[in-house]
Amino acid sequence: RLTPPDWERLTADLQTDDTAKLRLLLSLFMRHGVPGALDRLLMLVRNQDHGVAFRALRALSHLQNERVREFAIELLRTPQRFSEEATSLLQLNYRSGDEQLIRARLNALTGRQHSTARHSLLFDLPDMAEASQDDGLLILLADSFPQQICSACRRKMLEALIKHHAAPMTLLNEAQLDASPEVRELATEALIAAGRPR
Repeated sequence: RLTPPDWERLTADLQTDDTAKLRLLLSLFMRHGVPGALDRLLMLVRNQDHGVAFRALRALSHLQNERVREFAIELLRTPQRFSEEATSLLQLNYRSGDEQLIRARLNALTGRQHSTARHSLLFDLPDMAEASQDDGLLILLADSFPQQICSACRRKMLEALIKHHAAPMTLLNEAQLDASPEVRELATEALIAAGRPR
């Protein structure tokens, strides 16, 4: 288990330009929030090496900080590398109204060729809804449910909506026809609980 002095040494080691070393170091940071590394992580997330930049992005997702939120907003407003990962940075940094930027980015990702990007953008929404319980975010979660290609993610979305009493009856009826048996069962249970079995 790493101690605070260990993290200080590792943070100092991030000053290297050695790509292989950065990848290795960032593999540790991408699982922990280390506020002392914020400045360097914000530089490394723009690194030309995808492995370095992606690990820095994951490390930033563990930090609650206005500068992390600003970077997430930049990603949503200006399509670029990692734009579809912006919601991971908002998990700890979400503010009411941010869902409009997420919705705008989602609306720009139409067609089958963008299904993976939509999946990435929507992946963290249920956890964000759990953390913030923001009405606008719950509405976005319900509206985007049909666009999520991943059945496990749809189940997680539906669970969050049901928990917060934000699942529209039309969505529950539609979810009863979902390809996933787990989603169908969840929707049926919610409709029965609401006194509206199909």
